[in-house]
Amino acid sequence: MAFGTFVFPDASPGRRRPCARQPVARWQALAVALGLSALALPGLAQTQTPTPATATGAAASANTDPRWRGQIGASLAATSGNTDSTTLLLNMDLNLKRPDDKTSLTGHVNEGRTDNGDGERETSSARWDLSGQYDHDLDEDWFNFTRLGFEHDRVTDLSLRTLVGAGLGYHVIKGPRHTFDVSAGLSYTDTRWKVDTTIGDETGRHFTSVGLLLAEESSHELNDTVTFKQRLEAYPGLTGEKSKLLRFNASLNVAMSKALSLSVGLVHNYDGNAAEGREKNDTALFTGVNLKVGG
Repeated sequence: MAFGTFVFPDASPGRRRPCARQPVARWQALAVALGLSALALPGLAQTQTPTPATATGAAASANTDPRWRGQIGASLAATSGNTDSTTLLLNMDLNLKRPDDKTSLTGHVNEGRTDNGDGERETSSARWDLSGQYDHDLDEDWFNFTRLGFEHDRVTDLSLRTLVGAGLGYHVIKGPRHTFDVSAGLSYTDTRWKVDTTIGDETGRHFTSVGLLLAEESSHELNDTVTFKQRLEAYPGLTGEKSKLLRFNASLNVAMSKALSLSVGLVHNYDGNAAEGREKNDTALFTGVNLKVGG
C-alpha cells in the first residue's frame, strides 16, 4: 500500500543499480536542495508588521515586496509485500519579484529504493534537477530572459547535463490572480555521461547541441486557498547531437494553514536521444506537504 509519491523510473529493470555502491552522489543531490532552501531565509527575516496606515495597502504591495517567496515541499511513499520500496521526492519553487524583473529558482530531488525479496536493495530512481531564470520587463507586455539549468541521473549514468538559454517573452495575461507567459530563444545543451553512450551515429561521453528554447508557463489563484502552476519547455536541437528534450512541471496546492499546504504534482521529462536500453520518458506523480516561504 502506497501513500505519497508514485514514480515511473526512467530505466528498465536491468539497469537498476545497487544503492550501496554510490552513497556520495545520493547525499550530493539532497545537499543541493537543502543549500538552495537557505536562499529563502533572508526573506523570512524581513517580515514586518504593517502600521494601521499601511495595513490596507499590504495586500496590494505583496507582489512587489522584494523578498524570496514560494514553497519547499517533501513527499514520501512506501510499499510492502512481495516488493518493498521507498521513494522520497523533494521539490522547491522560489521567486523574487520586483517591479521590473523576476528571479525564479526551481528544483527536484527524486530518490527511490526497491527490495525484490532477495535481500538486495536496488536504486529505482536517483535524479535531481535545478534551474534558475531571470526575467526583465522591457515594457508592460514584453520581457527578455536568461535561463540556466542542471540535471543529474545516476540510474541512466547521466553525469551532468547543463542547459543554457536566452530570448524574448510575452505576457499574454498579467493579472493579480492569473498569469500566462510565452517565450522563445536560443539554447545550448552540454551533456556528459559516466560511460560511453551511443547517440545517433556517435559514441562517446560528451555531447553538445545548439538549438531553440520554446516555453510557456502560467499560474492561477483559483480561490483564497487553491493555486495551480504549470510550465512546459522544449529544447529542439539544431546542431551537434540535435537534442530533443521536453520538460513539464505542474502542481496544485491547497492551503491547510498560513504556512502549510497540501500539494499534488506532476514532473515529466522526455529525452528523445536516450541511449539504447534507456527509457525516453521519466514521470513522477506525487502528493505531499509544502512549507510556504516568505509570507
